[in-house]
Amino acid sequence: MLFPFSFFSSVNAVGTTTFDPNSISGLKLWLKGDAGVFSDAGITPAVADGTVQQWNDQSGNGNHVSEATLGARPLFKTGILNGRSIVRFDGSNDRLSVSLSPTIGQPTTIYIVMKVIAGAYYFYGKNDGGGSDYGYGIINNPGTNITSNAGATLQYTYGSELFTYGIHALFLNGGSSEIRVNGISRVIGNAGTSRLLPGITLGGAATNYSEVDYSEILVYDSILSLSDRISVENYLNSRYNIF
Repeated sequence: MLFPFSFFSSVNAVGTTTFDPNSISGLKLWLKGDAGVFSDAGITPAVADGTVQQWNDQSGNGNHVSEATLGARPLFKTGILNGRSIVRFDGSNDRLSVSLSPTIGQPTTIYIVMKVIAGAYYFYGKNDGGGSDYGYGIINNPGTNITSNAGATLQYTYGSELFTYGIHALFLNGGSSEIRVNGISRVIGNAGTSRLLPGITLGGAATNYSEVDYSEILVYDSILSLSDRISVENYLNSRYNIF
């Protein structure tokens, strides 16, 4: 039986939590808008409405996302979501990328706190030339899909909640993959078996870009247990007051 998030626990929606995402093993990437956002290559903190060259990984793995081209960098916005900062992509050419070390395969858990304004791809595996990438993006607007080189698609059709800030979770595990939004399981099925590849791109893929705000991103190299999911979702909701 699938239960909404609130069945298990309550959170202090506008407060903070002492939970540390690194307390769950396998955290490979952790980006949050109020930590490690720089206007250059990791030296000068970004300022309100300024560009972001590098967004540092808080997991300890050094998987910092960055963009070398000045005109393709997103903006740093302060006090946007429950008083916290976000990184905003313009949908024209903004993106941040990282070559993951080590490469992440399935099973994988991904949490993204974001708001989509427009576009087709907003969290995407970087193609390694073998055509085995998969993405998480909008299809048949509004909607989301996860695709693999095997052609498998797991889709949950969103309503208006895609275009407001939300906590979006992907549990990628072949035929038992799952999309979860705001603490509630929305669909379970086959998303294919592709890996996350050597890298990730935020804000777009190739020439397809999205107008999107990111607040926080967590990537684990396993499928989190139910108790760990609740811990992560409590943590995120306590920071952002999403639901």
